[in-house]
Amino acid sequence: MSTLIALLLLIVFAPPALSWEQETYQQHLEKLERDAEGDRNFYNQLWNLDRTASRFCAIAYSKTSYQWGYSWGKQSRREAEREAIKRSESKDSEILCWSKGNWYCALADGPKSYGASEGTTPEDAKAKALKIADDVAPGARIVLLVGGNPPIVRLYK
Repeated sequence: MSTLIALLLLIVFAPPALSWEQETYQQHLEKLERDAEGDRNFYNQLWNLDRTASRFCAIAYSKTSYQWGYSWGKQSRREAEREAIKRSESKDSEILCWSKGNWYCALADGPKSYGASEGTTPEDAKAKALKIADDVAPGARIVLLVGGNPPIVRLYK
């Protein structure tokens, strides 16, 4: 009986960390935005120390959950891809694009299509990503840009 009462109290007074609800897409975007701010601060310090280093970035995307993740400032392509998949928080995420050094990666996402591409400039990467998405269905917009030297991460709402 006391075990049953303890279990009931645990369920009633369980901390929010034990919540079984999944996060919404908006909550996922907000978390990514907080992560991006922390990354910008960390990597700005890192890049001030070594602006000539070639770093990798990557973008991952899940076709089932529509969640995406990114990485930047990594020492290797493999490390960048692994971090991007981890940040997408979906087990079926795939790498859509990666870049090295001064290049950029952009992600276009819309209600019926998505696309990602690398480019030598932010404008080039964004234009290519939009074209890939628009070739499937119009209505996509740029939601993410990463890369460059010094590196940038821009999330678009």
